[in-house]
Amino acid sequence: MATKRIRKDKKEFDYDSAVAIVLSATNIEDLEKIKQTLKSVNWDTDKAIQKLSKKTTKNSLIGDNDNDINFVEEVRKPIEPIKECIKDFRAQPKITSSRRPQIPVAQHFKTSFQGSLSKLFAPPIDIIFTGGIQQAATLAIEKKKLLLINILCSKSFDSQQLNRDTWKDSNLKSIIKEHFIFKQCYNIDTSIHDLIVKFDIYRFPFIGIIDPNSFQFLISWYGFITADTL
Repeated sequence: MATKRIRKDKKEFDYDSAVAIVLSATNIEDLEKIKQTLKSVNWDTDKAIQKLSKKTTKNSLIGDNDNDINFVEEVRKPIEPIKECIKDFRAQPKITSSRRPQIPVAQHFKTSFQGSLSKLFAPPIDIIFTGGIQQAATLAIEKKKLLLINILCSKSFDSQQLNRDTWKDSNLKSIIKEHFIFKQCYNIDTSIHDLIVKFDIYRFPFIGIIDPNSFQFLISWYGFITADTL
């Protein structure tokens, strides 16, 4: 796929990256539809994701006729930056339940879609724990493992790079399977809202290793990071 670039806010803007970001954050299989939506909002990925999410049908088996039932998914804005670093690791965050079910990463990315972009940026579903944060911590204690958390942002291409490059590394996958319970989710997932606020997590993507017994962060990273660095 040829990469087109335009000038936007005095920086080069990558069309294909914008398409990849929207693709990885929605269940839309039609690349042309994604491109048209991006064009209609002046290639603003956040607006495009919100616009497409409101039109997404919850059950694809219903079909595309006029009798389809559409379920609107509200997209929250990312938490505003409030501090410069993670602090107060000694306090255990109170993880409360949300009225809206948590959003599994698999729902952000339709892995059955055969397009090259979907395969390229697909999440590592073979190592992701699909339950909630508390369930992940409980399982980590039972298995005597650490809790590895990765919080993504649909607007950040660094988040897509982690799925494309870092989490696909076979050696890293082996280490994660042996020593960690791996939880990956998006920053709009309300089930981790308390965690984000409690520990002042203000940049995404975010990666952190937690001691499940004390729920203290042992180490954390912001932005894209390679498998070798981890």
